[in-house]
Amino acid sequence: MAGTRRLCALVLLLCLAGALPAPAQTPTLEERLASKDLTVARAAVAEAIAGADRAEPLTLMLAAARQFELGDVEPAVLWFYAGQLRARYAPQLTGEKSQLVTISTMTLGEGINAYAMRDIVTMLGTIARAMRWDEKTYAVWARAHGLDPDSEELLQRRASARDGLVVFATDLKKNRQHYEKVAREYKSPEQLQREAEENVRRNYTTAPVDRVVGGRTLRVPANYLTAQGLVARPVEKTSELALTVFLPDYVGYTLDNWRNLSANKNLVSFRVRGDTGAKPDDLIEAFIATGPPTTQAFGFEAYQFDARQTKARLPLQGYSVNYILVNRRPDGVASYLICDAPEPGITKASPRCELFATEPVSGLRVHARFHQDYARQWQKIEARLGDVLKSWIVER
Repeated sequence: MAGTRRLCALVLLLCLAGALPAPAQTPTLEERLASKDLTVARAAVAEAIAGADRAEPLTLMLAAARQFELGDVEPAVLWFYAGQLRARYAPQLTGEKSQLVTISTMTLGEGINAYAMRDIVTMLGTIARAMRWDEKTYAVWARAHGLDPDSEELLQRRASARDGLVVFATDLKKNRQHYEKVAREYKSPEQLQREAEENVRRNYTTAPVDRVVGGRTLRVPANYLTAQGLVARPVEKTSELALTVFLPDYVGYTLDNWRNLSANKNLVSFRVRGDTGAKPDDLIEAFIATGPPTTQAFGFEAYQFDARQTKARLPLQGYSVNYILVNRRPDGVASYLICDAPEPGITKASPRCELFATEPVSGLRVHARFHQDYARQWQKIEARLGDVLKSWIVER
């Protein structure tokens, strides 16, 4: 897990910096620092530290993070802060590339900071050592990168970066007890993942629990509510019930699929409530009544919605351009699908669709959100979700 997080951070940094090597090229120092081969990684750390006075600041921070992971923690803190200080004033890390410093600090430095802040007195000494090292090696570093160490602009940037580190150190000293307490309570992503794994293994169940929604009692397998079903209350009354379904089999949580939900295209967020209050249908029909243009989307006729060109609104937040698909049943009741529509110059990493429907047997309203890859199957999804919901109804 630690190696995966470090490698992901490295890949992101290299991509943003435009530094990815061509295929079959000799591995760079950065790639060797991220190697899963510990012998290779240790040699790369030694190489980076040996050339620290001339090193690229982000490379020094990466070396420190790997050094920390390999167990040489005290020197790692020093080199991480030395690299971070230099990164704050390096001209090659200005403009858009300044985000690389933030990314490195947040990802590579998370564990290092948590360790160092357990003892603020020692940490302050380490920061002072980093600043002395920077003072001693500044001119060598500048010349190695083709910079004039006497440049007024560079000196101003460096002075500002050093002042910022002094402010940080002052805050650490002033709020020592707070920072040390937070650091002692810190849990790494790896620790949190291990705890989550243990909790799911201990609390997983498919046993049913009762939920009363809109006057209807639903007997729901607990794994549709949470991966830790044993912690769910056996009976509960709620105005809205949040459920999770995984396509294509319409199952709830399993012992495996609960991980990394944000990247799971098969996940359906499924909400159920009574037929009371404002109806999403009213907003959608009001927009359709304005006579908007239509197009083809996912194999269906769709209305085109653009918030910049209409005063009408949809029952969504954070969307400006959408497709709206309608399915009208013989009894006149309609269901609706609203999907993200393409926008020039905007890339949507995980385009979604939102389904609004009323389950005819129970009269409960359904609001489901799923990945746009399943948009062509939306009517099937609506029907299957309705079948799942009906199977849970407890007749009184």
